[in-house]
Amino acid sequence: MVDQLEAMYRERLPHFTRTATAIAGDPFRSENGQRLRRIAWLVLSFDIVTRSIGMGVAVAQFPRHAPLGFPLSFTGVLTVLMLLVLAHIFEYGTQLRTEVQGTV
Repeated sequence: MVDQLEAMYRERLPHFTRTATAIAGDPFRSENGQRLRRIAWLVLSFDIVTRSIGMGVAVAQFPRHAPLGFPLSFTGVLTVLMLLVLAHIFEYGTQLRTEVQGTV
């Protein structure tokens, strides 16, 4: 088990080091904005899938008292919106940096 965790850690290590560009003082790169946008859509899809599975289980267990509608999580939607706004800020920062470097 420890060997499997170590192998998984070594496999995922490059993914964690890519985010180190934001920590190292160079956050406004196009990759960071794209990565945040991808994370936002993954969070939304995860929220929809988990809610769908939960409703499916509720309908299977209690068919007479099935929940009405499709409740989306307020926190999940807010998280997605914040991540999309943050991705836009990073992309805009990238554009500003290239403009400044072009004028200097």
